[in-house]
Amino acid sequence: NADAQLTLARGLIRLGDRPAALAAASRAAELRPADPDVREVLADALWLGGYASQALAGFRALLEDVRDVDRGRVTAKARELYRMHAGRAGRVAASVAPVFAFALRRGWLSVR
Repeated sequence: NADAQLTLARGLIRLGDRPAALAAASRAAELRPADPDVREVLADALWLGGYASQALAGFRALLEDVRDVDRGRVTAKARELYRMHAGRAGRVAASVAPVFAFALRRGWLSVR
């Protein structure tokens, strides 16, 4: 059940259980790949699991499908992830929210 896997993944992310969170989020994504909530939790689990590049790509792709408050939340997560993994110039770019959002939407940002 996708709802159960999604709820489980969210709880495991809060607990910091990297492998289990990623497994539950991946199962939820297999069951409901187009669901924005599932895709966001999968990106969160990827971030927690140390897969920053894939998580940033997930957040970037998700921005096309979310609006308003959800868009702000997803952008904030991407921005924090980017700050954590970018060099000095990247942290400067991330410090200006509109510049960061524009660059993220254009696909100009990456992390390792």
